[in-house]
Amino acid sequence: VVTNSFFGVGAQILLNSPRFKSYTFLTLFLGVLVVGTNIIFIPWMGIVGAAIASAISKLIFSILLIFIVYYFFHIHPFDKRLIYAVIAATIAYYLAKFMTINGHWIFNVILKSSTIVIIYGLLLYLFGVLKEYEEMVIKATKKLWRKQ
Repeated sequence: VVTNSFFGVGAQILLNSPRFKSYTFLTLFLGVLVVGTNIIFIPWMGIVGAAIASAISKLIFSILLIFIVYYFFHIHPFDKRLIYAVIAATIAYYLAKFMTINGHWIFNVILKSSTIVIIYGLLLYLFGVLKEYEEMVIKATKKLWRKQ
């Protein structure tokens, strides 16, 4: 699910186009790739190997899907703002990872979750990733300043 959302709507573009047969062949390739990587990784690493094999297969499938969609339609799901969003998410995650409160685990969940949301939102705003988000923040701050 995460890789599907990260790699965009390439599958839907391909499935709803005259080139839909390409997706069928790509899916068959994914099946062969999953079996092949499982044969390699499961004897070596057990159940963790199965997870790694599936992740590798899905990553290769998604990358091939991007190349196929770009080849046929000259569109791709990425731009430079995605890099900033990934950097912001990584920073927010690692800052929240080291924050803990001694006590009930629910307080740690609340602290870490709210820290991630606040830091990620702030970094998205500072990096200028989403113009709509910037407009929303500007409107909200203007309303706050008017009320005071």
